[in-house]
Amino acid sequence: MEKVFKKLNVNVIHVDSPQVKGRVERSFKTYQDRLVKDMGVKGISNIKDANKFLHSYYIPKNNRKFAVIDKDKTNLYTSIPKHLDSDRIFSIKNKACLRNDFTIQYNNKFYQIL
Repeated sequence: MEKVFKKLNVNVIHVDSPQVKGRVERSFKTYQDRLVKDMGVKGISNIKDANKFLHSYYIPKNNRKFAVIDKDKTNLYTSIPKHLDSDRIFSIKNKACLRNDFTIQYNNKFYQIL
């Protein structure tokens, strides 16, 4: 991930404090645990209804409870520079050996390179 951020000229700030890690883990457990239960209580069983529930109820409820208003209102968002190919940057890259028969193996499958 840091390679992507470097290409985008984004500084990464590592946070190693146990308190922050604990908050994130508690937050993830909250989403994993409560979200599924809340959807079950509402009888939600398909993606369309789940997305509607997320956007109309669950996300606003969590934002009211956990959101913190930023004191600095400066907009730090920026566009991706035009010279960067976002499809190449935001892709999963793996190394593979090209065999003599122009095949590679990935996830126990063979692929023919034309």
